[in-house]
Amino acid sequence: MRRLILVNPVRVRGRDFWGRDAEVVLEPADRPGWFWRVGGEDVPVSPSVVHAERRCLALSHRGERLHVFEHLGALRAIGLDSVRIVAMTSWLPYDGRALSYWNALLPSMQEEGRLRPMAGTLHESVTRNDGIPRRLDVKLGATDSLKITVRVSYPNWGERTMTRSFPENGGWDDILAARPLARPPWMRSAARCAALLGWPHYGNVLWPQEAEPEALLEELAHHRILDLLGAIGTLPEPGEYLTGEINTDLADHAADVALLRRLEAR
Repeated sequence: MRRLILVNPVRVRGRDFWGRDAEVVLEPADRPGWFWRVGGEDVPVSPSVVHAERRCLALSHRGERLHVFEHLGALRAIGLDSVRIVAMTSWLPYDGRALSYWNALLPSMQEEGRLRPMAGTLHESVTRNDGIPRRLDVKLGATDSLKITVRVSYPNWGERTMTRSFPENGGWDDILAARPLARPPWMRSAARCAALLGWPHYGNVLWPQEAEPEALLEELAHHRILDLLGAIGTLPEPGEYLTGEINTDLADHAADVALLRRLEAR
């Protein structure tokens, strides 16, 4: 996979999930890997600092947190390397997608060499049941590409199984542009009123009332892949890229992090 680096710092401003001003600077790091600047220290972005929250992933270190990391961290799986995250706020700028980060960084990125496939192999499974059986299986390494199969299912809209391979089968744009499901959907009227008062995210989530079931399920499957890449993409060592096979069946952020913890405990 091509290795992409930043040639200069990039400042991204916006609103966080709650509508507050948010800002982050993404800087070139002087070595391979991703790093989060906390209290003057460069903390490697590894599975040990990734935590699941109710609706997002967060980085956590010595009492500091950085929320909605998955939308930014997914870019690591695309080949972006040697990045330092300097967050001015504890919530990253949010518009429901990863594409806004990619577009902001694109003018400052250049290709520099190649990343190595993951060394060794990792096999693990996680099963959770919080009223819905959720399963996540990974067989990572031992190949030059990444294959992801995801199943999403909702009682009122049906289910969709999608398989994507990277980097062989085309680009990432539909993954990066995918939005999350509005939760709960019945809050649409209240969210519309909040938008009139300045809440900026009414159009940044998927309202089931505004989409055909087939299109809805496709975008939710894409967003599930995005979230998965944000979590599992922290596993490769610096200078490597994610390879192997991942099967996710109704799994969520909590299952992703449970898998990371199980692999850490080995």
